[in-house]
Amino acid sequence: MHTSTSPSRVTSTLVALMVALVLGATGFFAQSVQAQTNDTDAQIQELFNLIAVLQAQLLKLQNSVNTTDSSSGTSVSEGGFGTTGIMVDGRVQTTNLLRVRSGAGVNASWINNVSALTQGSVVDGPRTADGYRWWHVAYDSGTSGWSAENWLQSIRSVETENNSENLSDQIFQIDSFSANVRGFDDIHGPHVDFRWRTSGAIRCSVLYGNTVVEPSEPADGSATLSRTLLREKYGIAEFDERSTFELRCQSAYTEKDSTVSAYKTLTIGPKLVEISSFKASVTDEAGPEVTLRWKSEGTSGCNAFLNGKLTADNLDSSDTHVLSRAVMSAKFGASYKEGNNEFELRCQSAYTGKDSTVSAYDTITLNQTATFRAILNDQVVETEDGVNWFAAEDLCKVAYNNYETYDFKGGDVLECEWNNEVFHEQDGWKG
Repeated sequence: MHTSTSPSRVTSTLVALMVALVLGATGFFAQSVQAQTNDTDAQIQELFNLIAVLQAQLLKLQNSVNTTDSSSGTSVSEGGFGTTGIMVDGRVQTTNLLRVRSGAGVNASWINNVSALTQGSVVDGPRTADGYRWWHVAYDSGTSGWSAENWLQSIRSVETENNSENLSDQIFQIDSFSANVRGFDDIHGPHVDFRWRTSGAIRCSVLYGNTVVEPSEPADGSATLSRTLLREKYGIAEFDERSTFELRCQSAYTEKDSTVSAYKTLTIGPKLVEISSFKASVTDEAGPEVTLRWKSEGTSGCNAFLNGKLTADNLDSSDTHVLSRAVMSAKFGASYKEGNNEFELRCQSAYTGKDSTVSAYDTITLNQTATFRAILNDQVVETEDGVNWFAAEDLCKVAYNNYETYDFKGGDVLECEWNNEVFHEQDGWKG
């Protein structure tokens, strides 16, 4: 097991050995002056022996702060003297081939080695163990673990040294910050889009009041805040009609509590609740069938009414729906009438109680005229031109009564046709 030696102990021992080397050499030469009869070669050999002993001691101490990669025999740095400028979320690079461990301390298991000048992001630390400060670094090479601070250097410090600049000269500011409201959609309500650019920031956050609503965003970036996110994630029911947003950015050069802010105030309300379009159109006169098409904003659902009577419920906020005569009659007891038919679309507000609604109206006239024909056993027996659908229905009943002597159950068939379409086929109708 490798036993670590603290930096202060290494330093003091190295100094002591260097003094001993100088004093030993001085004493040796003093003795050589007093003993002129000694053999010159023996004196020189004794001096070399003393130097060799001191060199061995120096090498031993050096190995106490370096370990060796067993696979390659390369000296790998373990740790040592601290550097400045390293902090969590900052960027660092190695200054030597460096060992990466699973935890802080020389006894933590070895993960991998990273080469000199490998860069990475600091995710945790510092922690002090075995006389060293340790940082958890996620290296760009893919290795992640704890390394001693001695062989790490802040990239900010490297850039500053290379450019011969002082940290106090670095620019730290928000260059631009914009916020814009996008229109309501049917589900999520209004959206606010943010964009920003900064100089000298490491990351930014967007705040609404005192609540951080977009945390840990990049120094240059964008974000979108919806009413649904505001409500479900942060417990804020609605945007204020006048809403102020703050962009708060952290400096890349100083401690993490050094920030700068910019503000934007937007008019978001009042809440928009409206039916933007509503149209009723006849899609099948012979049915008849009427198709409703609509779009609404700020609503949670709609119902359709025909001449004041409910004819369709639980409709989406924007959709298309076909009103079938058969379905209306069976489910709601509603029916079309000859002439003008008024349709109402009534939608509920998504922002207030269930009694808060908006309505839109459209009117269509069911009075198209066409030719009616009654066909008995494939033979035309009645014909009348210029009748509307409701009159055609009455004529069909009359035709049945006129030919009631036929045995429709026995195989005779009466068909009623209007506008070249069969709308009734009778083989058992008795009135």
